[in-house]
Amino acid sequence: MAITQRGDTKVIEHSITLNASPDDVYKAISDVDAMSKWFTSRATGTTRVGGKYRFEFEFEDSSRNHTMLGEFTALDAGKKVGYTWSTVPEEGSVTEASSTLVEYAISGSGGQTRVDLVHSGFESNPPEQVISETDQGWGFFLPNLTSVLDDDTDTRAAGMGQIIA
Repeated sequence: MAITQRGDTKVIEHSITLNASPDDVYKAISDVDAMSKWFTSRATGTTRVGGKYRFEFEFEDSSRNHTMLGEFTALDAGKKVGYTWSTVPEEGSVTEASSTLVEYAISGSGGQTRVDLVHSGFESNPPEQVISETDQGWGFFLPNLTSVLDDDTDTRAAGMGQIIA
């Protein structure tokens, strides 16, 4: 895991290796129904390039609840998934949503699949809390993806108090 500066933006990078096929990993990170098994509390949308999605995250501590909106920018079965990532501003907020980009590169070899995640497009000096919380989120959710695909164990409720619909 790393947070780096590329040009004018911050970038978060994470990599994991799973004991699953590239096709199974691709489905887990691109199909909105499958994403609710390891990532979101609820997800709706259309999995196609240009298709819109809505990811809802609910927690026992409701102050952590948030919703992300975006659209799929890349879908290459077993190889790549990309989508924009925009926070829905809180009601009454004067702050506009900022959009970043999440990209997963998938590669398989010897019965294992590697996923390299790059979350980019953060402004050059985003609030440290935004970068830190986003990095920590990926640091939790990607290992949870491994756990779910390896042995169907979902750690969201116990690990971070996430409500699973």
